Amino acid sequence: MYKALIVDDEKMIRMGMKKVIPWEQLGIGEVYTAASATEALDVLENYKPQIMITDIQMNGMTGLELIEKARDIIPELRVIVLTGYDNFEYARQSLRLQVQDFFLKPIEEENLSRVLKEQVAYLNEAEEEKRNFLLRQRTQGTAEQMELEKCIRGIINRSKESSEFMGVLEQYYGFQMDQGLQIVLIMPAQNYSGQESEQYFHEMSVKNICMSVVDAQGKGITFSDDGIIGIVYFTEEESSVLEHIEELSGILKDEFDTNPKIVMGSAVSGFSNLHISYNDAKYLLDTEKESI
Repeated sequence: MYKALIVDDEKMIRMGMKKVIPWEQLGIGEVYTAASATEALDVLENYKPQIMITDIQMNGMTGLELIEKARDIIPELRVIVLTGYDNFEYARQSLRLQVQDFFLKPIEEENLSRVLKEQVAYLNEAEEEKRNFLLRQRTQGTAEQMELEKCIRGIINRSKESSEFMGVLEQYYGFQMDQGLQIVLIMPAQNYSGQESEQYFHEMSVKNICMSVVDAQGKGITFSDDGIIGIVYFTEEESSVLEHIEELSGILKDEFDTNPKIVMGSAVSGFSNLHISYNDAKYLLDTEKESI
């Protein structure tokens, strides 16, 4: 869900737009209002909306001046301009500021809904491109993967930097903080000659398979934790985590001719509760003796 800001010095117009537009159906979960450009800049600074609808003629700072300052705070902000004046110069300056659309008041509800839907579609596409880029970068870059795993370990172990790690996951990697999650832990087979290097190679081989099956397909995040391979599965998809585990287990069995020990924690909502799922899975891993 995205955030939108309505800026207009007429309260009736502000509240009318906020009330009549089906925001949640369009993919916008939070709608802020501002009676002036100064108020709007505070909202932009504190809440970082992705879409702004603004009037041009307002007391004090104009909407066009607001757009220029807003771009300094959120360069990728999508802007829709409304004005009660049929003035070519306003339209020309709006084009110069690269606004997404320009309308004369009063605007019909269906037209505003349509253009908002277009902006949400653009944002969704941009987010998908960003996720795909970071996914390719992460699966191909060791340093990137290590940083991501550090964040996951910090969150599941509830370190004092947990909130910072969650901020990195949201702002840099683009993960949704409130999405459904479920931890799966894999104990690679301990049936090697006892040489530490050989066991390490086996663990890395298991991990690489997990990344190719899970991370590269956008199903979750693979990490390692003291010889254990962990996977943070995203649970919004139609197929269940159990189906993913069965698929992964079959691949590992074919590759290594042995069944690794695999346990699954409880399903939780949000990265802030990820430690609960991890602790459940870790308990099972520590107490169960036979392969699961």
